[in-house]
Amino acid sequence: AKPVAKFADRATAERRTWQALTTTDAPASVPPTTTTETTDMATKTAPRKRTPSKTRTIAEKKIYKLVKENPRRANTWGHKSFAKIRDGMTVEQYLAAGGRRNDLAWDLAHKYVELR
Repeated sequence: AKPVAKFADRATAERRTWQALTTTDAPASVPPTTTTETTDMATKTAPRKRTPSKTRTIAEKKIYKLVKENPRRANTWGHKSFAKIRDGMTVEQYLAAGGRRNDLAWDLAHKYVELR
């Protein structure tokens, strides 16, 4: 069959599409897939096991300022969050003081603070 870029009308399109979907022109050497094959493949891969980390978690790491003055624009949430940072406080303490994760991520990306 010659490929068609555009059908003459909707009825022709539906008829030819249905015909293409219902006819099986697959080669005999390729067996059809079954649901048992897909479930067998899913069971072959074992789930990843998490090993306990020997390093400190992010919440336990300490925050240190790399700039002296608050670089964030005044009267913004970022400015208020940056003002809550004290050198040596942990991330957990920062969040408990009202700091926001996204502001800390911004400050880390812009090298205003670092975690040690």
